[in-house]
Amino acid sequence: MLKAIRVILPKILIVCTIMLIFTACKPADDASPANNNNNTNPDLFTNFKISTWNKKVDCSELNFPADSGTRNSLVYFTSASTNTQWVMAFPSDSSELFKPGNIGRHKIVYPGYLSQNRGNLEDSMRFTFGCYVPVSEGSPENLRTWNAYDTLTYYNKINSVTLLSRGSSRNVYVIKGEYKGPMVKTPLSSSNPAPDDIITGSYAWRVSVLRR
Repeated sequence: MLKAIRVILPKILIVCTIMLIFTACKPADDASPANNNNNTNPDLFTNFKISTWNKKVDCSELNFPADSGTRNSLVYFTSASTNTQWVMAFPSDSSELFKPGNIGRHKIVYPGYLSQNRGNLEDSMRFTFGCYVPVSEGSPENLRTWNAYDTLTYYNKINSVTLLSRGSSRNVYVIKGEYKGPMVKTPLSSSNPAPDDIITGSYAWRVSVLRR
């Protein structure tokens, strides 16, 4: 019996040692704020609410690729079912998207500023957010977000940036956030209009950024 134990014990020790070495050498997942996520079918959406109506838009088929050769890119799309338009700036590469300082509040802006400056957006515009929404469901008259630099009252708040998958040249992330912003009618009534409505909502958007 003792002889059998002496034969088995060294083998057990060898197996345990190999397991410890393997565990120590495993590559670590990315640190907060982005976490590796094996969920390949996350709930992707945009929802909004103003005084006259509200809606949730399915974004499960959307993937927003970062522009090559630019420091910053745009989430930019139109929902045909609601006639709404959404735009948000984000870093084009994973090392910048991944920074902990991105979590938190960012500015609400006039959406045309972001779309008109696509390809030339400064880093200070990252995660700024804007949208167009009809005054009521089916209305041809639009409201749009207006510049709001006070992020205590109005904001685009990034809650999380989650790694969905890694590729050879690009990583895919899901950006989740919530927002609150002043809305004004178009055309503008003045150069500094008072809000005609307030929009609130949240979103989860998939972006494909350059791997750095």
